[in-house]
Amino acid sequence: MIRPVRLVDSLELRRAPYTYMLLGSEQVLAGSHRPMSFALRCLLPFAQDRHTLVYHERGLRGYVQGWYRLNSADADLVYLASQPFRRGMRQPTDPDVWYRLLEAFVVRMGSRNIERVFAPLASNSPYLEVFRQLGFQSYATRQVWRTLTPEVAEGSSIIVLRPQQRRDPLAIQRLYEAITPATVVRYEGRTSRSWQLPVVARHGVRQRSWVLGRDGRDDILRAALHVWLGPHAAVMSLLIDPAEQRLASSVIRFGMSQLANAHQGVVYLLLPEYHGELHHNLEEIGFEHIGDQRLTVKELTVPLRNPLLRPVLEGTRESVVKPSLSSSVRSEPSI
Repeated sequence: MIRPVRLVDSLELRRAPYTYMLLGSEQVLAGSHRPMSFALRCLLPFAQDRHTLVYHERGLRGYVQGWYRLNSADADLVYLASQPFRRGMRQPTDPDVWYRLLEAFVVRMGSRNIERVFAPLASNSPYLEVFRQLGFQSYATRQVWRTLTPEVAEGSSIIVLRPQQRRDPLAIQRLYEAITPATVVRYEGRTSRSWQLPVVARHGVRQRSWVLGRDGRDDILRAALHVWLGPHAAVMSLLIDPAEQRLASSVIRFGMSQLANAHQGVVYLLLPEYHGELHHNLEEIGFEHIGDQRLTVKELTVPLRNPLLRPVLEGTRESVVKPSLSSSVRSEPSI
């Protein structure tokens, strides 16, 4: 049986799971995920941006948690767990539990008009096959780098960026599309709205961003640096024009200098595969490579081609067909 979380489930969620997987998105890495608190917030009428489903059958309990993305029709998987129903039971996690939980979560998201569900998985995760069988497609990989303190060595070169302003998301979107492979752009489905910064902290994580213009023009950007600042860590992500990669170290050091006063702890940097040549810059600054992620997505919409016909001209029998239009319509996910 799979159902939405209830208040009674909070007692079971307090116990340590037998097996669990925390999916490392930017907000998850920066925050401190607490499954019980997350589930309790799902019960509040004003917290409709997060969901917890519970599996309870054959002596096992399982949980899946996820939330909606800001300013988009997308959702992120956050947490999967399994635990014995009776105390003292020790049995391996049945992969079918997670399969059924993910299947139910995807169907629920489809009924809420969500178009894509994202799941960043560790490249060595034993559950990659479960996601693949459910239709999650791998569209990119990225490296995870870490440094334990946001210190900047004295005498290091730093370039000054300005804080992101309300007019910048469109320019950031243009920079993103210029440097990101077309396949990744299509799967991620970003628009300029997705670069807007939330006014208040979301899920306990604040977002900050800085940009670097080109030749004094703020509408053409050379680089954009994004930071997710949470109680557990700070997470950095960089967009930089390939022609300006010599500035990458200075841009990252600028971000570290901004964190030095606001955050004392672990700093992660997520480096997409198409920026992989920057790894020398990160080693120079003091980051270490701790692993890779495979970015996967489950699309819940299908393209529909609608031929548009117009009346035939008098005296002819040939119909004139306008070019087909592509639109997205919600359908039952194919699993």
